[in-house]
Amino acid sequence: MDGANNRQHFRLEFPPSERPKLVVGKFELLVLEVSEGGCSVEADGAAASAFGHVGIRVSGTIVFSNGDRHPMEGEVVRMTANSRISIKFIKGLTFAKMMDEDRRIRAKYRK
Repeated sequence: MDGANNRQHFRLEFPPSERPKLVVGKFELLVLEVSEGGCSVEADGAAASAFGHVGIRVSGTIVFSNGDRHPMEGEVVRMTANSRISIKFIKGLTFAKMMDEDRRIRAKYRK
C-alpha cells in the first residue's frame, strides 16, 4: 500500500513549546519525537560529539514539560547531517505514558 506507515510503535511528535528534554549527565538534548521503542533528539556541539556515533549507549532521564521524569536507557542507531540522533530504547516509556502525554498535549491545544 502506498504511503503506509510501517513503524512498529505509535510516535508522538511535540509542539516546540512542549518538547521534553533528555538529560544525560551535563547534557540536555531536545526530544523531537518519542515512541515506546525510541526517540529522536536534536544535538549540537559537544552533545553531538558525545552522542553522535552509532552504538553509543545512553542513560538518562526524559523530562516532560509538565515536570514528569522518566528514566531511559538506549543505544544510538542513527545520526543525520542536521544533528538529529535516533536512539533505540532498551528501557523507555510505556504505551500508557505515551497516551497520557498525547492526551495532555491535545487537551492543552484544543481550540
